[in-house]
Amino acid sequence: MKVRNRKWWGLLGASLWVGCNSYLPDLPEDELVPAGPGRAPVHESPTSTTPPDTTLAVVPPTDITPPVIVTPPTPGFVFLALGYGEAADHYAHSCGIDGVGDLRCWGANQYGQLGTGDNISRGGSLSDAIPRIALPGRVRRVGAGTNFTCAMLDDGTVRCFGRYTTASYSGYLGTGERLVLGDQPGEMAALKPIDFGYGRKADELFVGPNHACIIAQTTREILCWGGGPYGELGNGKNIDIGDDPGEMGVALIPVDTGTRSPPMELALGLAHTCARFNDGRVKCWGYNAHGELGLGDVTSRGTTLPTLGMALPFVDLGTGKRAVRITAGSFHTCAILDDGGAKCWGYNGYGQLGYEHVRAIGASPSQMGGYLANVDLGVGSSQIATITAGDWHTCASLRDGRVKCWGSANAGRLGTGDGLARGATPGTMGLNLPNVDLGTDAKAISVTTGMSHTCAILADHTTKCWGYNILGQLGVGDTVMRGNSRSEMGDALPTVRYP
Repeated sequence: MKVRNRKWWGLLGASLWVGCNSYLPDLPEDELVPAGPGRAPVHESPTSTTPPDTTLAVVPPTDITPPVIVTPPTPGFVFLALGYGEAADHYAHSCGIDGVGDLRCWGANQYGQLGTGDNISRGGSLSDAIPRIALPGRVRRVGAGTNFTCAMLDDGTVRCFGRYTTASYSGYLGTGERLVLGDQPGEMAALKPIDFGYGRKADELFVGPNHACIIAQTTREILCWGGGPYGELGNGKNIDIGDDPGEMGVALIPVDTGTRSPPMELALGLAHTCARFNDGRVKCWGYNAHGELGLGDVTSRGTTLPTLGMALPFVDLGTGKRAVRITAGSFHTCAILDDGGAKCWGYNGYGQLGYEHVRAIGASPSQMGGYLANVDLGVGSSQIATITAGDWHTCASLRDGRVKCWGSANAGRLGTGDGLARGATPGTMGLNLPNVDLGTDAKAISVTTGMSHTCAILADHTTKCWGYNILGQLGVGDTVMRGNSRSEMGDALPTVRYP
């Protein structure tokens, strides 16, 4: 547990991210983005409450289901999780669950986050093996954070490995100890499940850059651990949880959501958390300097119990609108609505909200609800299948198999083949937003973002990734960045090497 004086926490936390935009063009000081939790000021692109609805109409929870455990026609992954890097190195990692429930991870491994019992990075050489992680059961869910990984098995137990802390946050592994796990032989075989108290097991697992949460079986309680200085754990405190004895198990405080509708999905940003309930409504808590909670103000919530429960407003998505999926980037949040479109709010310095400007959205009531339009993805783009938010970019897969990405194009993370940012200036969205070229006749069934890279699972069960690749996080056997040139995309974009 780390207790922080919030007056100086923003300065201390800056050490985690300083330099992470070393590939951006230099801009005048008046175009700096205000520092956030764990972030130093960074450069922007050059162009850069309504009362709660008390109805309880139920939206069938059809979109969040465990991967089907079957052998796919072609060996490959059915679920992906992409991590974040620390400091300036973008040393992220990637993980995938295959059709029989085996888990494999590749990319950065300096703290054992790949679960291979060593600290050897994998994926950057054709000679690299990407072994199955030795866990006592089939894996249903995996989440990748900043130098750590969590896996939920089919028995509802959760095990986390990698680094328990960064310079700014702690408690990632939820063991009640300050140990790095997964980088030494024998540690994975001895890895104990997280104690959630009272015999609780996980029904769903969600992992962000600096914290993790489960939705418990039967009770549908939300339980979170890891970094918590801004209330993102939803326990009424501003401390990290999971790195000291006595913090886990029965000591875990479930999030008081103040609604009878059970949570179906969570979305975890750098320092905020959102929940989508079975009735299609959404609540968010944690850091809110940029309106990422979508509550019409910039007041953070969750560090005290009086800011939670019934006092925590629902996000105003518009009259009669219900969310069917949510996602959170570092400082922004998006939701797919029941009309097949999507809305985004929060920090927007790189156009990651997709509204062709760089103004933050969500800090005023006049920016939410019916005032907030759907993101324009062009003709035929009203039926979004999946949406995913990364550090400074957002991607969506459409029901016809296309993928579109917008926001920062640094390191090729948009996969547009030209290195141009989208979403920050007029004329870059809608019909002008190109499809990601995944190859001849290729169709995506899902897309996933990390800090600086993006991956799509294709209909033939192969996976393609693009963006930053310094330690092999693209999983193609080299360390070549991809996505900023058309010659790197399409049929020239290799698939992730599957053992």
